[in-house]
Amino acid sequence: MQFTGFWTGKWGNQVFQVDGAGNVVSAYDHDQGIVVGTITNGILNGWWCEVPSRLPPADAGAVQMRIIDSGNGTVSIDGRWQYGYDPTAAWHEDWDITTKGGTPPADLTNRLAVAASECHEPANHP
Repeated sequence: MQFTGFWTGKWGNQVFQVDGAGNVVSAYDHDQGIVVGTITNGILNGWWCEVPSRLPPADAGAVQMRIIDSGNGTVSIDGRWQYGYDPTAAWHEDWDITTKGGTPPADLTNRLAVAASECHEPANHP
């Protein structure tokens, strides 16, 4: 099971790219969204950001995702997110996506190349 590939869900189409060290970059439709993070023990822990500012508290925050295999051939990602980063804040539990066939749109795949430079956790993130 892996994150790499083309997915779709509430926030539109989403594409993930994972390197051999478990570093993730992802791009999704909603507000030219980007996710950057790392996979540890099968869970992606990272940071999402969107235009216009790509900064917290309104346009960026923490994200966690994990692969779910239903056992009947259906694979999905169960994700949760929050605005900014606050260990005591409630998580939004609605970042759920499923695999999508076909080729991802060029605007998504092109955004992968700049994802890490445009979206990163603030230096003071705990």
